[in-house]
Order: sequence, then C-alpha cells, then structure tokens
Amino acid sequence: MPYYLAQHQSAWGPVFLLHDQNSIFALSLPGTDKQDFLARYKKEIITQETTPSNLSQKCFFQLDEYFSGKRQSFDLVTQQAGTAFQQKVWRALTKIPHASTASYKDIAEKIKHPKAYRAVGMANNKNNIPIIIPCHRVIGHNKKLVGFAGGLALKQKLLRHEQDACLV
Repeated sequence: MPYYLAQHQSAWGPVFLLHDQNSIFALSLPGTDKQDFLARYKKEIITQETTPSNLSQKCFFQLDEYFSGKRQSFDLVTQQAGTAFQQKVWRALTKIPHASTASYKDIAEKIKHPKAYRAVGMANNKNNIPIIIPCHRVIGHNKKLVGFAGGLALKQKLLRHEQDACLV
C-alpha cells in the first residue's frame, strides 16, 4: 500500500507525516531530519504529497493547536503495525490525560501484564506516532524522565508545555 509524505513547518520545527487515504501511519517529532525520518520507512512505498490532503491538513492543524496550547487530545485516525501487546500499550498511552504522566509499570498493570514493564518500554520505542499517541507521558517508576526517541530535553519540554497550557 502506498503512503504519502506530507511536511509542515510547526512552531516547534519541521514535522513529517506518512499517511494513506484514511489514516496516519507515522509522524516525526518536531525538528527531525527528513532523511532520518524516511530511513525508518525505507521499505514502504512513499510518494511526496503534492497537494495537501484533508487528512494531512487536519493533522497539522491539530498539531499547531497542540503546540499553541489550545488542544489537549487528538481526533485523528491512526494505524500502525504492531503485535497485539504493542497495540494494547499504544491504546493505553492515549488514555493518559493531558499534562499527566504514568510509569511503565502503571501501563503494564493497566493492560493486565503487571510484570511486563520492560516490554511496555519496548512498545513505547516502537510507537511511530509520537505526540498523538503520547509516549512522552510515560516516565520511570521513580518519577524520573527516561527513554524518549527525541531525547529527554524534548520530553521535558513537551511535559512542561502541557502543564503550562493547563494553567492558561
């Protein structure tokens, strides 16, 4: 199945999106290099989007609202390949409230696999749709920031942004 590549200059930096006609397959973190993003999906058939689609426009509009503090959740259809376990983890991530955090252990318990907190971390690592599926909200059980594809500074910035948006 072909995927379309769309790009957008957000207030936080360039963002790249892979999608088909109906759903989002992958989203880059702001500031990600285009070639680094595409390297993860080199096996996919990717066509540069020449005219913005309704889906990419909706996605980028919602991301702009998020980055400006006006949006706390997303209303977008996503689809990413993964095991049944990974799918459970990703669904659980979408239930972590805006400006809140949960530990890997919390997620493992929520999906009824209480000892699988390391596997939860691996599922987080395989999340292709960060921010929309908010893996940045998952922290260590000791409340420390750990493991994030965009680096801990970006993770902290996203969490602080969400907390600040709640104060407005």
